[in-house]
This record gives sequence, structure tokens and C-alpha cells, in this order.
Amino acid sequence: MNYFQEMGLSMTMTGLKKLSVAMAAVVTMSLTYSMDVAAHNHSGDSKKHQHQKNQGMMVHMAWARALPPVAMNGAAYLMLHNNGKQTSTLVSASSPIAKSVMLHQSVESNGSVSMQHVDSLEIKPKGAVTFKPGGYHLMLMGLKKPLIAGKSFPVTLNFSDGYSLKTLVKIKKGNQKAPSMSHQHMKHEKSTTNAHQH
Repeated sequence: MNYFQEMGLSMTMTGLKKLSVAMAAVVTMSLTYSMDVAAHNHSGDSKKHQHQKNQGMMVHMAWARALPPVAMNGAAYLMLHNNGKQTSTLVSASSPIAKSVMLHQSVESNGSVSMQHVDSLEIKPKGAVTFKPGGYHLMLMGLKKPLIAGKSFPVTLNFSDGYSLKTLVKIKKGNQKAPSMSHQHMKHEKSTTNAHQH
């Protein structure tokens, strides 16, 4: 083998090494891209699954009683219906019309009525929970605007799995002495019992 043949062979080997390195880089980039896509799809699937898990939750007949402008607190009522296949747990609520919104339950015992704070409410599959005067209600603490008949305001319901459900609460005429005035004189207790299904 002469000098030129040796040089050609050497250049061929060097070219092959460079080609191998380039191919390895391409393979690495392809694998990284595939892993990123898979991770993104998995994240999207998780969010989609979470949405599907809660898409059966529905809110019906959300309303609040109109109160005098001087009222500091109010209450909202509604019906929660779980048309899904899994239990959903309501853990909190919020609304721009009040500084805070709390889950409460009115409980009558020995002729007196007490107001209990409820940490969470479970709504079983195909079950429903009704928020009504004398029972469960959303306590609107520190009203930022008066509850005027004919108006409405939004409320967001938050569930234990991170799902949020928004609804519009209609304000209706009613007994202006309730619920805020009675709420100020009621005893507050803490309840950890599950919601009764209706």
C-alpha cells in the first residue's frame, strides 16, 4: 500500500468516526424529544383524567336572600348533584362579593340552633346535597357589596382533587332579618361529619 492509499484509508476512517458521532448525537436528540413529548402527553392525560373525573358535578338553583345594605354577612344556597362515577368532596368556596366564604350547617338541638363549621362535604356518585335555610349553606363573611334583589354574583366551589366549579348566585327578595342577623347570635361549633345525602 503506497502513501496515497494509506492517506485515503486514514481519511475514510476519520470520516466514519465523525459520522458515527453525528449519528449518536441525532439519536440522543431524538430520544430526548420523545421523552419530552411523552411527559407532556402524560401531563395532559392527567389533567384530562382529572377533568373527566369531575365533569359529573353540577350546581342547581344557586340563590341568596336580599339583605339591607348595612348587613355584614349573608348566605348562599344551592344544590350540588354528582352525576359522575366517583365521590367528590367539597372543601371550600370563594366569591368576590365577600372577604371569605365558609361551609356552615345549622343544627337544632334541645330547642336551640347552633351554627357549625363544616370542613368538607362528600357528594356520593349519583347523590346530591341541598344547601337551604336551616341546613347547609355558604356563609358570606364580610360582604363587600350589598345583596340587592335582582342582582347576582359568582361563587367558586373547590373540591379536594383540585377541581373548581363556578356558578352564578341569584339574589332574591325575602326575610331581611335572616340569615345574617340570626347568624350573629348563633353559637359556632366545628363539624367533621359527612353531608347527608338527599
